[in-house]
Amino acid sequence: LQPTDQLSGAATFPAGVNVRPSSPLAMPLFHLAPGSRQLAVTVLLFRASEKPHEYLAHGLTEEIIDRLSEAEGLLVTSFGVVRALREDQQDPGALHKKLQAQVIVDGSLRISGSGMSATVRLVEVARGLQLAVRRFQRSDRNVLALVLEIAQVLGGLLTVHVHQNQGNIVSDPVAVDLYMQARHYYHSMNNAEVARSVDLFEQALARLPDEPLLLTGYALALSRHWFFAGEGAAARAIVAAEWAVRAAPEHGESYLALATVHINSNRIVEAATSLRWALARAPRLAESHELLGHILTETGPMELAMRHLNYALMLDKAVPRVRLSVARAYALTGQTEAAFSQLHGEGFGVGFDYVRWVVLARFLGWLGNRQRARECLADPTLAAPELARPRRLIEFLAGQRRIEVDEYLPPGSQSQSVSPRGRLFGLQLRVEYHCFTSQLAEALQALRQLTRLALMDIQWLDHCPILTPLRHAPDFPVLRAPVAELARQVQEALGINAMG
Repeated sequence: LQPTDQLSGAATFPAGVNVRPSSPLAMPLFHLAPGSRQLAVTVLLFRASEKPHEYLAHGLTEEIIDRLSEAEGLLVTSFGVVRALREDQQDPGALHKKLQAQVIVDGSLRISGSGMSATVRLVEVARGLQLAVRRFQRSDRNVLALVLEIAQVLGGLLTVHVHQNQGNIVSDPVAVDLYMQARHYYHSMNNAEVARSVDLFEQALARLPDEPLLLTGYALALSRHWFFAGEGAAARAIVAAEWAVRAAPEHGESYLALATVHINSNRIVEAATSLRWALARAPRLAESHELLGHILTETGPMELAMRHLNYALMLDKAVPRVRLSVARAYALTGQTEAAFSQLHGEGFGVGFDYVRWVVLARFLGWLGNRQRARECLADPTLAAPELARPRRLIEFLAGQRRIEVDEYLPPGSQSQSVSPRGRLFGLQLRVEYHCFTSQLAEALQALRQLTRLALMDIQWLDHCPILTPLRHAPDFPVLRAPVAELARQVQEALGINAMG
């Protein structure tokens, strides 16, 4: 496939602007290489002078981390890890023990009138020495412009080169503020806040319709909203992702957005091709390795899946979704304790408890181990009101509650607006529910629906323990064949042999 084969050709975004595909390019190879980073740097979460301005302080922190992460010679603690640090984990000794940090960047942000100021301190961990303090002031609230100033100074102090290109958005302080708010809400696992992120991206794009940074973020937010059954998200997500690739075909993030949208569309071969392009352009993009690793946990080979997931963790230790994919790989290869260890460890951060417990409940269903489920119910964390649903699921798996199949499925998974990927996920859970309750005829019926809808998850089909009875069914080989073939096509699109 050529990159332009994936695009819809005449799509327009925004309305009235025609887009022409870029020139065809040869399919690239990419190589997995950790690089030569040496100095371990942790940028602590900037402190905001007032709570309403926390999104600006968080955005400032995240953007500085992203800038420093691109510099050769630095290994920078990810934003997710920094965001999850407790107050007692932020002194130099604790940071050195937990993160092996050698240098700490500690800062504060103050908003006053229409302007803002920041104070940044650089601290050497080993001796507890303050190496430098710098103060920055702007007469506007353009956080991205402030990022460029701070990152340039930090690069000089750390003796590394920091890239300064931020695109056209840096010239529009209002668009920058909208972008910062949108990014802040995007990190939530709450669909209402993801919908808010989509709205903010749209407001920013009304000002800068061709800005790649906004288009990529908008496509990713829409894709997440679509997975959560957001009304009208599907068509907008596809067009936004295609527009992002056309606006910035040299950016790996643009192809990552397109791959994410294709995943939700269940256009898996196209997603694999887009993902390969993303990694060719940005080999150290953690989210691309995360997505590739997860795809490989479905298609195999599992060893290569773990290689990419571990590399994503090295680049960004706190991306919770990576931990979920690693746990899945362990669970499907019979390493049960390692799977549960991934789900019980630190590093998930605020807002991921619900997802973590839902995934844990699914693994309990795979095992069919009522005693293990009862042990999980003893965890006091499950008493939280927001964890009522995973608690009900685990009570069912422990034999303490009866629930029907529709209650076992995620809310919205049967909605007409849910993405094809979300619909497949719901059907997989339906198969698992019927296997758990020994309703094998119903499980086979749901499996037939899955294979008609282009399932690629051959690892689940072949290795999920609760599906063992289905593998003895006379028509199982016929049902398995298209799943195995699609998995092979995805591997081919990824260039598995070339990746080694």
